[in-house]
Amino acid sequence: MEQYMKALKSYKRMPGALEDLIREKVKPVTFTNGTIIQKKGVLCNRIYFIEKGVVRIYDSKKVIQFKKENEFIISYFLGEELKRDVPGIQALEDITAWEFTPEMVEDTSSHFPEFSLHLTIMMMKDAEVINKINSCMRDSDSASALYDYLRGHAPDLLDRVSPEHLASFLGISQKVFSHMKGNNIRTAMSGKHLRRGLS
Repeated sequence: MEQYMKALKSYKRMPGALEDLIREKVKPVTFTNGTIIQKKGVLCNRIYFIEKGVVRIYDSKKVIQFKKENEFIISYFLGEELKRDVPGIQALEDITAWEFTPEMVEDTSSHFPEFSLHLTIMMMKDAEVINKINSCMRDSDSASALYDYLRGHAPDLLDRVSPEHLASFLGISQKVFSHMKGNNIRTAMSGKHLRRGLS
């Protein structure tokens, strides 16, 4: 079974006919390392499920978030009235993904209205991740809080993503990031605080 289907079914069970329609309409796509999947401020209305690779989601100031294997890229799935806030998406490795086009989503939802619930749950889960990141950013030592978030949520990114983009995510210089990583600095946050931030 395709990984994107496993992810969707983990949200809610679906009838076999809906599974068949999704498999028919979702198509594989690839992006080479460095490709701008979405330009900042330009809405593309597509959802991607990453099968392999890492992307960064960024605005004009910094990296907002990273996405990797077995995650949906939907942070930019915004209304036209929010177009000015649409972030950019860039491949940081060669990407293998599955594409949910606007036409696919509309057609599938028209045949199976319950598919909208899967999309809603998907967006809610993405919002939870953004809230966790925002919570770390409100910490008195936000760089360390975000660093601990990465170590707990996706430690492999510390080796897969360039120091430039990691430092941007943490809101610090590359020099400070290199020192932080080299010394494996831990924050003074309690285990309870960490668990709350990552659960």
